[in-house]
Amino acid sequence: MKSQWWITVGIALVLSLPAALTAAPRFVETESGVNIRVLEAGPRTASLTLVLIPGWRFTADIWAEQITAFSDRYRVIAIDPRSQGDSTKTLDGNTPETRAEDLHAVLSQLDAGPVVLVGWSQGAQDVGAYVSKFGVPAVRGIVFVDAAPSAGWDKAVAAPGAAQQLRHLSLYARYPEEATEGMMRAVFRTPKPKAEFDQLVRDALKTPPSIGAAMLEDDLFGPDRVTPLSRVDVPVLLVLADQSANASDLAALTKTLPHAYSVTILGAGHAVFTDKPQEFDAVLFKYLTAL
Repeated sequence: MKSQWWITVGIALVLSLPAALTAAPRFVETESGVNIRVLEAGPRTASLTLVLIPGWRFTADIWAEQITAFSDRYRVIAIDPRSQGDSTKTLDGNTPETRAEDLHAVLSQLDAGPVVLVGWSQGAQDVGAYVSKFGVPAVRGIVFVDAAPSAGWDKAVAAPGAAQQLRHLSLYARYPEEATEGMMRAVFRTPKPKAEFDQLVRDALKTPPSIGAAMLEDDLFGPDRVTPLSRVDVPVLLVLADQSANASDLAALTKTLPHAYSVTILGAGHAVFTDKPQEFDAVLFKYLTAL
């Protein structure tokens, strides 16, 4: 986790691509007063449901290209996790473990069937928490995109750069707009047009900074979400950017997970699937076909 902070913070953005989006939003109540925004596309009779989980303060819309590309063959579900985008903002439960409970409720209510969980950046924490809490009876595959779950607070605190991570967290809490703008520039290798850039910042700021800081603190310094994955017996795909700041964490995962393998995509930033969508989609299609 030593290098995940700044890149993970860079996912505090939302792509606004309505022309490419083929799924209409809906809301699913996961507990009293908590409504999760969901984008759903593709045939309900498909053999697999692709579940797309965005990173910190992103929304389901970041997966617009993948929703379009995969919904011809698979059912696709993408979410705004709690306190992100248009989902309900809550003062508690802003942890991967509670977000995993939300995800489980969404998948149960939508009768998702066999699923492949795809977690990007903070979404990797949510996938790790999901497996820890619910196991994998309905999970046919797991994909981690340029991030690995936390190996535990003790390792995170002892890692080089932990103090700098906390400093960045403080700066974000104090100067959320400026920090969001800087972090957004870090997440994409290809710069965004100004109008899109500004929209990304506005959407990211839908998460109140006090909540965003609490979310990120638990992502980085929370419980061990790697060890439960060692018992997983489904294929695990790791997709990396060629200059990934999280490469060492992902490499460690291949030693922990019995059925994991990694693919590196050249020329992509942390947001691999938006920087190089065709290359990413080809890797994911190959993985899904093998399942």
